Amino acid sequence: MVNFLDMPEFRVPMEVMPYFYGHGDRCFELPIKWVRQRDERFMGLRLITRREQFGLCYEHLAGRYFRFMPNPSGVLICPFVQTGHIVPGADFPGDIDLLILPYEGNELVLSRAMAVELKVTRASFCKQGKSPNSFGFSQAGGLLALGFPYVAVAHLITSDQSPPRHWREVLVTTVLDQSGLVDTPVGYTTDMLPAELVDRGFRRLLNRSPHDCIGLLSVYMEGAGCWMPSGKAASLNPQVKFDLLKQLAEFYCRHPERFLLTPRYPLTQSSGE
Repeated sequence: MVNFLDMPEFRVPMEVMPYFYGHGDRCFELPIKWVRQRDERFMGLRLITRREQFGLCYEHLAGRYFRFMPNPSGVLICPFVQTGHIVPGADFPGDIDLLILPYEGNELVLSRAMAVELKVTRASFCKQGKSPNSFGFSQAGGLLALGFPYVAVAHLITSDQSPPRHWREVLVTTVLDQSGLVDTPVGYTTDMLPAELVDRGFRRLLNRSPHDCIGLLSVYMEGAGCWMPSGKAASLNPQVKFDLLKQLAEFYCRHPERFLLTPRYPLTQSSGE
């Protein structure tokens, strides 16, 4: 076990960068059954391929680290990897839903690695208090025991719409320039159920979380827009294990193609073009 509060960050050179999937590229092929049932695997892949939405979520979970990431930097995301493929002999939890490895320049910042446990909340207007079948804290505890530096639980929310008579008027505006100047707000009627479900889900996570260091996230996943998620940053796991960080580096070296490259900044900016 290593106390990273008294040590510099653990980094390793990154010899191979994964392919960057841009707009219109075919990234994952899924059974239609997963899509219709809002399967956890479909919902997780939808989250990481919606890069803007994922960035809002990662900002909540990574806290200050996200806001001060240098240019160039970003994260490499491996979805749904069996735990035993990283830690031989480990069988709990059965898999790591999202393995997130930050990079800065050509280095992996393994001391900032994060493992995220995903759960789907299938709510509706008539059942707004719906909870997932399992909150995910048992699996998150297993990830802490394995020695991951940062661990989080994310609830991905799906629902139908509210009847139009329950929609509310809100104010919307348009950002006019990079200084933050905005146009005159105007009234707009919309369904606020997604925001209410996100808030309710986050408060439920806060009330039930058994470990202060676990990051928490509640995010709405339906529709073409992007509702703001609610979350709490993960803090450093007091049981971080140096051997696990080496195993993460070895796993990435063996399987860089399994990771989705998600830059913190636009590639044209980060590459100096």
